[in-house]
Order: sequence, then structure tokens, then C-alpha cells
Amino acid sequence: MAIYVRNSGVESFLRSQDVVRETLKAPGSYGFTAVCAVVVLLIQRPKWHDALFIAVAPLISGLNGWVKWVVGRHRPYTWGRQKIDELRPFDFAYFRGGISGMFNGSNLSFPSGHACLAFATATALAILWPRGKWLFFAIASVTALERVAENAHWLSDSVAAVILGVGGVHVMRWVWRRFMPADNGRYVDPLTRS
Repeated sequence: MAIYVRNSGVESFLRSQDVVRETLKAPGSYGFTAVCAVVVLLIQRPKWHDALFIAVAPLISGLNGWVKWVVGRHRPYTWGRQKIDELRPFDFAYFRGGISGMFNGSNLSFPSGHACLAFATATALAILWPRGKWLFFAIASVTALERVAENAHWLSDSVAAVILGVGGVHVMRWVWRRFMPADNGRYVDPLTRS
């Protein structure tokens, strides 16, 4: 896939079009998630739990930084901090950089942070509004595909990000249902509102 993306010119197009690239990556930023939480708060004002759920549930995607450090997989056409002309998808540097590397994940790719956050946000929104799930996941898919099309990530990085983002939000929902009391003392499930 990385070879096709490079030879097709998609990678060079995205790298030369900053506005297009950043727009396609935007759903994978926490700023986008925060805007979604504010919109939910404005639409469902008395149910502030929903907005809080949108703001908090995608934080589970932050685990991707830890996973990146453990796996130590580099981005396509790079190794360490250098650009190279060959693909080396199965070269890993586990726990790269030791303990300090955990806080400096430069050039680590598995899983994609943008795709993970985009799918986590989409999952949280789909839990609140199941009818819109196709739209939410379509937007997240565009972000995941952009990361592959830019050759910033391997396809498997985006697939792993989907699993971590979606699964992580469902874990957060399980925690939410047990520990988030409503105003009347009952626990709130964002899906059933009861």
C-alpha cells in the first residue's frame, strides 16, 4: 500500500496541500472532540453527562502513545529519525529510547494517534446518537485513510487504531455506567439515558 500511495502521487499531493491535509486530519485532534462536546452540551443542555462523556471517553485513545513506545514501529520510508528510500515494515525498536522514549514518541507509527482519536470520538457520538453512526464513522474513516495516503502510517496502524479507539470507548462506557451518578443518584448510561 505504501508503495502504491507513493507512486500514485497521492502522498506528494497531500504533503504539498497543507490545508487539505490538516482538514482531513482534524477529526483526529482533541480540539475537534472538544468542539463536539460543546455542541452536545448546547443541544442537550440539561443532560450535561452526555457532553462530559464525549469529552472524556476518547481520552482512552491516549493509550496509543504507550503502545507506540512498546512496539517501536517506525513510519513508512523512515528509520529512526532518518528518511530512507526502502520500506522496512517489520523492523521494530521495542521500548525505543528507554523510559525517556515513552514521553518522546517521534517517528513512531503503531497505532495511528489521529485515527484512534477520530474513531474514539465517532464511537462516543454513535453511542449518544445511533442514527448518525454512519456519518460519524465515515468522517473518522477519512482521517484514518488520510494517514495512510500521506504515508505517515502503515495500513495496519490505522486498523489497530480503529480497534483501540472503538474498544477503548466501550470500556470507558462500561466504567461510566458503574461510576457516574446522575443528579438523582442513579447511574447514567449515555445510550439509554437511564
